[in-house]
Amino acid sequence: MRIGSFVVSLAGWLAIPLAAASAAPQALGLVAMDRPVPLRCEAGLCQAEFTSFCLQKARAFPGKGTVYEVAETGGLTLRVTEPGGRVREIDAAAHVRISTPRAGHAAVTISLPEAVLAELGGRRAAIAIGPRVTLTPRAHIGDPDPQSSTELAEATGSRRALGADLVDGAGTVERVRGLTALVNTVPRVIDRRPDAEARLWSEAMRRGLDRVSPARLRVAAREYERCWDDRVVRLGGYSANECLRRRHDELMNVEVKRYWKASDPGS
Repeated sequence: MRIGSFVVSLAGWLAIPLAAASAAPQALGLVAMDRPVPLRCEAGLCQAEFTSFCLQKARAFPGKGTVYEVAETGGLTLRVTEPGGRVREIDAAAHVRISTPRAGHAAVTISLPEAVLAELGGRRAAIAIGPRVTLTPRAHIGDPDPQSSTELAEATGSRRALGADLVDGAGTVERVRGLTALVNTVPRVIDRRPDAEARLWSEAMRRGLDRVSPARLRVAAREYERCWDDRVVRLGGYSANECLRRRHDELMNVEVKRYWKASDPGS
């Protein structure tokens, strides 16, 4: 194809510490979205990946599973759809967990336990990302080099403002948004069937890909096709979703280098 105890458990889930004492990694910019992104619920957890980028070249890349927090309230909104169809919007920071799904600064996973969604009276959930959202690594005891107040002020201020101009608004990032939609809907399976390309695309549409804008769907179709042109995907060396994630990160790394050059011209 082409184209009570609950509160205790929640507190523990939100407060998982870093495994070992290490210097705080980079603060991240969370790329703004023009419409809410649905969280897919499976096995008790509702989640989706979102695009991010590094705001601090001098800091180390985050490792897989690094926990982040929203630097300022109001930029990240949780849209809760009740069984009757009524939609409520609440600040997401107190309810979700934000962490890196893999090493690097190009993506974060935002997740919400289904139990929390039920407590909020919801049947479905989505995340809306406003402009200039900054994520900071969760502080932990024993950090030999924590983020200073000056670093955090720069990350949330001048550096994030520059990122809004250079990264959020970049033409390449529209392709990245299309890839993110695919990452969140294409099943993460290796499929060697002759019609796997068409089958997985149909499943992605069923999972919500059909709800993106027509322009973004065209972008997504081109990127999906490109991954199926990869012989390793067709032979089952890795999944189409893995290809899409790699492509997403490669494009964001290009944008981040451009951002670094502008933000630290003498480096």
